[in-house]
Order: sequence, then structure tokens, then C-alpha cells
Amino acid sequence: MSLPPVLNAARHAYVGQSGTGKSHAAKLAVAQYLKAQGARVVVIDPDDEWSKLGEKSDHVTLGPCTHRATFEELVSDPGRHLDRERVALSVVVDDNEDEASQQIAEFVEIMKDTGDCLVIFEESGAYAGPDVSEQAGKKAMAKIATRGRHWGCPVIFCAQRLVQIPPSARAQLTDLQIFRQVLPSDLDALTELAGRSGAKVRRLAGPERWHSGRELPDVIAGLADREFAVWSATMQAPGKSNAVNEGEQKK
Repeated sequence: MSLPPVLNAARHAYVGQSGTGKSHAAKLAVAQYLKAQGARVVVIDPDDEWSKLGEKSDHVTLGPCTHRATFEELVSDPGRHLDRERVALSVVVDDNEDEASQQIAEFVEIMKDTGDCLVIFEESGAYAGPDVSEQAGKKAMAKIATRGRHWGCPVIFCAQRLVQIPPSARAQLTDLQIFRQVLPSDLDALTELAGRSGAKVRRLAGPERWHSGRELPDVIAGLADREFAVWSATMQAPGKSNAVNEGEQKK
């Protein structure tokens, strides 16, 4: 089995405060991806909102996955859920953050053995944020971010705050769609990630505009719901040539 080539080595992130639109944007992107032949998707889904069988809410649109399993059901028989040509599975983990963190570590080992799946970590702050004392989930997410491309497992991280993606995983990101962030630690993390190239900001009114790394913290803090910035590891500041960027990367 092999995934559609567009995500073969990608590490994406969707980040934004609750209600800003980040989970909706991620679900739309995954729904589009699932239309491709050979698409295989597994979502860590602590709030049970990524499958059509999940808990309905007046405030959240259910996601595109057609199958749902608890973590215990997945572990008891991984092949039943994953040994298929097409996979669209949400996996519901424990409410307890330390227990969920340990489950994430076991889940990543299952995905290492399975391969060829797009893996999504929804609400990563619930099991890998800076306030979670158990380190297993953080280490596992860093592992899949750094090694997942060798397993055929591209990754999408979804979080309310940028610092809720473990630093080692954050450093491996290839693409970021970031909605409103206001806390200094998150804005500092954004500057560290996108400070050299800047990012393109898409607002509800007006054209898309590029902002430098120096401008980004104020811009991101002032975004309205559904407005966001887009950054990629290959993004170039306007007016910079490939040769300049390549030279900087070698330093």
C-alpha cells in the first residue's frame, strides 16, 4: 500500500484558539484528502468529533471519518481496523491526560508497524501540552514527526496553542495554518518558526498579504475568527531568491 504522493513526507499543523475555525479547516482538508485513491487516515480524537459516528454537538461539525474505535478496541485487534485498502478511522482516547499520553505512545508504535497512514493528532494539548506531566505522549509525537516519513506516515497536528505541539515535533513542521494566538509563549514559538520567512495572512475582507516575522505576533493576536496565516518551510520572503534562502539554510 502507498498513500497519494501529496502528503508522503508532510508534517502539517492547524493551530488556533477554540472557536477560531482550526478544527473545521483541518476536517475540510482531510475530507478532501479522503477522496484520493489509496487514502488512509487515522485520527486521535479525544473529543469524539472526527467520525460521523461521534458525539453530535450544536457547536462542532462532525468529521469525515466513517469508522470509530476506542483506543482499547484498536489495541485489541489493530488489523481489523487498519488492514484495509481504505482507512478513515477515529480513535477515541482516555479523558485522563496522563492515561491518554501513555495511549499515544502505544498508538505511535502501532502506526510504526502499520505504515502508510496519514495520522492526525486532534487537541494535542490534552495529552502532550506543556502542562501534561506524563512525557510518553510528547516523546511519541516527536518520534513520529522525525521518523514518520520513513514509515509512510505523514502527520497533522491540531492544537489550540502552538506550544501544545511538542518542541521537537514543532521543529519538523513543513506547513502551518495558524489562527488567532494571544499568549506570549505561543507568539514567541511562531516567531521562532516563521521569523525568517514571514507568512501569508488571509483575512475575511481584503486580499491575502505577506507579513514579516517581526510583524506576525501583532497580526496573529488581532485575527478574527476564520482568519489565519499560512506558513511553509519552503516559503520565501518577497524579493528573496532561491539562492539567498539556500545559502542561509546552509549556515
